[in-house]
Amino acid sequence: MRFVNAMVLSLIIFYFFSEEFRTALGAGANAVLNPLIGFGGQLPIVSLLLAGLVTSTISTVIAHVFTDYVRQARMQRQNAALSKASFAAMRSGNTRKLERVREAQKKVQGGNVDLMWTPMKIMGYSMLIIFVIFAWLGTFLLLALGAPGNEGKLFFAVPWAMRVSLQEFSVLPHWILLYSLLAIPFSSVLRRLLRYFAFKKRLAALEAAEAVQVSP
Repeated sequence: MRFVNAMVLSLIIFYFFSEEFRTALGAGANAVLNPLIGFGGQLPIVSLLLAGLVTSTISTVIAHVFTDYVRQARMQRQNAALSKASFAAMRSGNTRKLERVREAQKKVQGGNVDLMWTPMKIMGYSMLIIFVIFAWLGTFLLLALGAPGNEGKLFFAVPWAMRVSLQEFSVLPHWILLYSLLAIPFSSVLRRLLRYFAFKKRLAALEAAEAVQVSP
């Protein structure tokens, strides 16, 4: 896991400070993505949507694979109960009870160290995919849109403006804002669906185990 985080950190540094690295990364991604979702710059919104779907799907599936939802929910409930007990002990001035609660908190944290590392693990693998997609979008897709004959493809309409350029900035480049607007809702829905089916599968397994135990 430390190796993955170190690799992601190195990738971030090279990505932001080395134009040659971004170009090389985009070139590698272009060989695969341009024939699939580039469309020669003719359908930029569709390309952004599909790129968002790719990154959202991969990162959400990675999070689903590495997350134990049942243990995570159990740990959250335990921490909430212990925090409430700690607050009550401090208010009442019961130092012995406060010490017992703190010991229990340490045990809970010690038994769930791997769960605490899960977000870092998910972020590490997800960032690798996201940087590859962004390198491609930021270099080749926008260069294709700037090619002769494709100038009109640089613009899209929003409720408050009829002509907004993908290459201009507001808080972030408009293509990144549009990408996020398309990708984040899909990722949220997919995450909820995967979590629902994971809990449903776990519940069915528990019910099946109980049925076996009570059967004569």
